[in-house]
Parts: sequence; C-alpha cells; structure tokens
Amino acid sequence: MLVRGIFFWWALSNSGIIQGSLGPENDAELLKYGIGLTDVVKRPTHSSGELRQDEYDEGAKRTVKTITQYSPKVACFIGLLGARPS
Repeated sequence: MLVRGIFFWWALSNSGIIQGSLGPENDAELLKYGIGLTDVVKRPTHSSGELRQDEYDEGAKRTVKTITQYSPKVACFIGLLGARPS
C-alpha cells in the first residue's frame, strides 16, 4: 500500500496540477488546489478481498452524496473491485 501511495504523490507532484512537490504529510494542502481525497469504505484492511459488498454499497451511496455536495470537476476512483457493479 505504501508503494502505491508513493506513486500517487509522485504523479501528482509531476502532473502540473499543483506547484512544487507534496507528499502524504501534506495531504491537507490539497484543498487549496481544489483536490480532496476520500475512501469508499472507511476501514483499514490488508486487502480489498476483506471488504463486504454491503460496505461497498453503503460507501457508494456516501460517495455519491459527497460528490453531489461538493460538485468536483473530476472524480477519480482507484481499485477495480470497488468499481464492479453488485
């Protein structure tokens, strides 16, 4: 998980979306760029296989509500398992 996180911050810092270089310790600074981060399922796991479908379903409802409330220009989702319909 840490390795994927490192790639996220590297890609963001080199994308031209933000100025300079940020890492996970700077996550609160993303708001000034209009970027927010969230999880569909709000509990830590070692693998997505530990998550139940009802957790995804509830998280999807909450995510739609958040997207509707904040109206981002772009929403990105990472993870194949969570993107599959139930």
